[in-house]
Amino acid sequence: MPIGIYKRTDEYKKQRSEFMKKNPLNYWLGKKRSKEEKLKMSLSHKGRPAWNKGKNGLKLSKHPNWKGGRTVDTDGYIWIKMPTHPYRKKSGYILEHRLIMEKKLGRYLRPEEVVHHINGIKDDNRIKNLLLFKNQTIHAKFEKGLTLCPQA
Repeated sequence: MPIGIYKRTDEYKKQRSEFMKKNPLNYWLGKKRSKEEKLKMSLSHKGRPAWNKGKNGLKLSKHPNWKGGRTVDTDGYIWIKMPTHPYRKKSGYILEHRLIMEKKLGRYLRPEEVVHHINGIKDDNRIKNLLLFKNQTIHAKFEKGLTLCPQA
């Protein structure tokens, strides 16, 4: 290593430590501004939109990564974008098998109702492969083989 680098770093450390002894608080805080300067800067920005205002990007179908509002989660369930559905997630998605069951019944499913895939394949959302349970307790009993009827 060149000798000059070490001389500069030692010299720099000495200058910095002397400065910090004189100005212990100001060293890390940056430039101090007077009240008049702050007011002047504030007034110069009044009425202007924020730098990030309106920079939310393209929405839904206009975005280049849009895949039609259909996505598969890590568990294998299919989610559909339905921003107006009353039981959607915050992101606006709802499970596809719940939508299919709702269409068959002609009503919204209550949050406690559970839709079961008969063959266990989570993306097989044909109506003949789906069973509706009143709640998770009944569904768990059915899964364990304690009951045969989904409405028991």
